[in-house]
Amino acid sequence: MTNSVTQHYPMRLSTDAFPEAMRLAAWREIYGRNVAQFEIEPLDDLPFHADVTFHQLAGIGFAVGSRSDANYLMTPALAARARDNVIFGAVIQGTGAISQFDREAIIDAGSAVLLSGNDPSAFALRNRGRGLTLSLPRDSFVPMIANPNRAFAKAIPASTAALRHLIEYLAIVQADFELASAGLTHVVSQHITDLAVLAVGATQETAEVASRRGLRAARVLAIRREVDRRFSDPDFSLSVLASQLGITPRYVQSLLAENDTSFVDEVIQRRLKRAREMLCSPHL
Repeated sequence: MTNSVTQHYPMRLSTDAFPEAMRLAAWREIYGRNVAQFEIEPLDDLPFHADVTFHQLAGIGFAVGSRSDANYLMTPALAARARDNVIFGAVIQGTGAISQFDREAIIDAGSAVLLSGNDPSAFALRNRGRGLTLSLPRDSFVPMIANPNRAFAKAIPASTAALRHLIEYLAIVQADFELASAGLTHVVSQHITDLAVLAVGATQETAEVASRRGLRAARVLAIRREVDRRFSDPDFSLSVLASQLGITPRYVQSLLAENDTSFVDEVIQRRLKRAREMLCSPHL
């Protein structure tokens, strides 16, 4: 980002703060010139809308939000002013169309793509799209990719396990985490980087490290989120949980044991908390 805007994170940018006639111009100035380097052209005549929240972690940034259908074009002149990073973008809702390095890719909901942040590109988000983007330092991220020359502007399928974990992990970071210490921020940043490079296609050495670190952490979060959601269900069991997450019951227990807990402990802990809340409630 340029120094013309003072940043406090998380930072939310919404065109709702402007009169309808000024919203496109405001988004072009704030996002297209200060946050990033894009020419922005709407794809329809509907009132323009954008609502995006930006987060900054240790060495990386990510943004989550919705936007009107539009083309985002990085011209050679704009690319020359852009930061030397790589952009990992995932579509949560809608459809994306990407072109860079004479390659084109269509990104459906749940899919993702890797782009070079300082090379000309074109990106179109359609169908009232919602997405997330990661900004990652090129000099540390690209050497971890198994085949960098073929990684850019290539669709990463929604079925990619690391991508699914990454999207869920970022949702938790955005909604639940209080990143109060520099140490915790660094750990979360490392987990996000691990999941992103696994989704793109990591070198063997990187994949071994990232699987032990970021992927395992994401799976523990996924386990706990599923327990949060279903602990009161009498049919919920270890085998049901493992099947839901696509891993074995033994692996679930192994991951939880590394955190000094178990499936039974996790469920009982939540049921006791619920029981206490019910006993203390004047309505019950």
